[in-house]
Amino acid sequence: MRFLMAGDPDNPLMAGREGQYGSLLAANQPRDVERLTGRRLDPGQTSVLREGGVLVWSHAADAPTGPDTRLRLAVRQGDKVLGRTAALPAAALDVDPAEWRTGSDGTMLRATATALDLPIQARGPVMITGVSDKKAHALQQAVIDAGMDAGAVLIHVEPDDPVPPAALLATAVGLVALALAAVLAATRSQTRILRRYLARLIAVGIPPRWARQVLLCQHAALSP
Repeated sequence: MRFLMAGDPDNPLMAGREGQYGSLLAANQPRDVERLTGRRLDPGQTSVLREGGVLVWSHAADAPTGPDTRLRLAVRQGDKVLGRTAALPAAALDVDPAEWRTGSDGTMLRATATALDLPIQARGPVMITGVSDKKAHALQQAVIDAGMDAGAVLIHVEPDDPVPPAALLATAVGLVALALAAVLAATRSQTRILRRYLARLIAVGIPPRWARQVLLCQHAALSP
């Protein structure tokens, strides 16, 4: 895999979707895309690649949402657009969050990029799949031992599982139960206060029926 960029690292030529600032990755063959993303391509996605098209990460801005989508690529340097391609076939591809996707929003075949005369890194990050955790950490440690930046070897870590719906439902039920308990507690407390107040009114000689009328009038006057 190589990014579609070349030239000065501080101000490179970059190829990406027109109107977007992300770059694209170039793969040698569709199988490399499957190894990298950990997902099988469906026939439509494979066809898009082989027909000289682009697969766009589904979470990217303005990702393709239907069949027969076409888009243009732009070659730019900074904010200056230096050229554009013809409209190319495109499709969306679901991918999990990972550090290797930073700065990219899709992929195409290297042969397509070469045919379109797009900039391609001569040297760049090498993405390796099928390596055990033990070997990956050993490689990272070897880089550190050699006095190099540990960031030269990045190990993809699977994202945490999202909160399951059952846990969300249990939390919601718990919050409702707490709210009901608070309302019941407040209601019982208010009832006890009213009963004591009513008893005091009756104790000073006010008939029970009149005492209840007094409470109703006071409640109506104090209510918003």
